[in-house]
Amino acid sequence: MDFKDRMIALIARVGELSIEQIGEIIGKKLIEDYYFDSVKLVQLLVEIEDEFGIVLDDDEIDTEKINSLDMLFRIVEDKTL
Repeated sequence: MDFKDRMIALIARVGELSIEQIGEIIGKKLIEDYYFDSVKLVQLLVEIEDEFGIVLDDDEIDTEKINSLDMLFRIVEDKTL
């Protein structure tokens, strides 16, 4: 499974969304549009850190920065390179 597929699987599991729904939220806001509350968001970040063996810094997990999947993908992908 490649990076994007792993990220999508994590987001689907934590957000209780289908893979098809994930395709619909690319470019949209996780928090406002898809009801990722603070608990789900923290759970997602912890799972991402565990899955990819990274540590996200406080400035990287600002809700404005990680509210879109595109930005979240970029942050995580940069950390895994």
